[in-house]
Amino acid sequence: VLKHKRDRQREFVRTLLGDSRNAVTGIDEVLTQLQQGNARSIVVAKGLSADLQRCLNCWWVDRTADPRCPSCGGKRERASLRDLLPDLVRRYNVSLEIVSGNSADALRRSGGIGALLREFEKKEYSAFAAG
Repeated sequence: VLKHKRDRQREFVRTLLGDSRNAVTGIDEVLTQLQQGNARSIVVAKGLSADLQRCLNCWWVDRTADPRCPSCGGKRERASLRDLLPDLVRRYNVSLEIVSGNSADALRRSGGIGALLREFEKKEYSAFAAG
């Protein structure tokens, strides 16, 4: 069971780090994509810590030190990534995978956190479709 878990974590991180089109890494980019509804899965290295600011009005979360929310201008409070991430993934209906060992080490080299993005349907228009 433990080997299966490690293999799954390794494959998840490999997919995340190898897909520059449908994945992002780093706290700032992950938080932005998550809150814009573009993330479908979050993977985080066990023990990753960061100080964040959360708006008390609209709940926007980021790492900027500004006491006012960049989204709505509301007052913000300090909180840790560890405290806010579970609430964020529930709020945006996103899966969360916490990785450890070699998988966490590989992820830490890319910011310690990543997100696989939702694949939005692309509409292709053919020159023949108009006729």
